[in-house]
Amino acid sequence: MADMDEARIYDDRRRETVAYLATGRGVATVQVASDRVGRFALVHRCVARDVAATADRVYAATPEGVLATDAGGASATGGQAAPSQAEFESLGFPDAVAVTASDGAVLAADADGTVARHSDDAWEPVGTVEEVRALS
Repeated sequence: MADMDEARIYDDRRRETVAYLATGRGVATVQVASDRVGRFALVHRCVARDVAATADRVYAATPEGVLATDAGGASATGGQAAPSQAEFESLGFPDAVAVTASDGAVLAADADGTVARHSDDAWEPVGTVEEVRALS
């Protein structure tokens, strides 16, 4: 199967999007354009339970804690280039099951239902929930 570049599916109407996925084997990326799936890669090996991405950072909830890395740079199509491998740094917060990021804030929840915000290199509890499925 030809990759996206060879198939020339990129043009002014079809912008590439990089999707980040949490899998039992790690954090994966998938490049998509319109209704076509292109390249995919496992960019970090871990047990990823959830993933959140902003324009410049990617966060993963793992049993070891929340991991973070810089998102790929802009690609020639104006979208975002997917990294082939990424160095994730630990932000702490062990046993994270869900993570979200918005407006510069990172929130995570652990298996016990504690929800916390990451600020100034520390986690600050903001509440609890009974059963964590996702944060948004």
